[in-house]
Amino acid sequence: MENKISLSIPDAVQKQVLLKITELKGLLAPYLIALTPQQRGAILKMGDRSQPFVDKSLEYAQRNPNLLPSFLNLAEWKKDTVGRKNLSDMQYALSELNSNVADTNMQCGSEAYNQALLFYNNVKQAAKNNVPDAKVIAEELSKRFSSRPAAQEPPAS
Repeated sequence: MENKISLSIPDAVQKQVLLKITELKGLLAPYLIALTPQQRGAILKMGDRSQPFVDKSLEYAQRNPNLLPSFLNLAEWKKDTVGRKNLSDMQYALSELNSNVADTNMQCGSEAYNQALLFYNNVKQAAKNNVPDAKVIAEELSKRFSSRPAAQEPPAS
């Protein structure tokens, strides 16, 4: 088995990262909202392909205020457009970081789980050979697989 990652984040770094995440949340809290699933489903969504349309429309509206409907607030439109740009920049940076954290977490978890399975299979074999304490350990660890049919339990190595 190849060990693709050997990770040991020092406690001080872990605490500092969590503190900075809390700081980011605090900095952004006055500006962020949370939508309900219903609101998310009903809201008009703007993607990357619509951004040039919005930018060009705003540019034309600023140059041609006589074409603005009386109910349209140009200042708010501009704030929304700039706000989306700023939030998108943050979201992309956070998405990259989140993706890397998630991938690293997945690899760590995969390796840890694989090693636990190797240990479990070895303990089961030891229990079959009446090695002291192996039966108790095997029974305790087998609880992880109790909801699965026995045929799906990992094969002994």
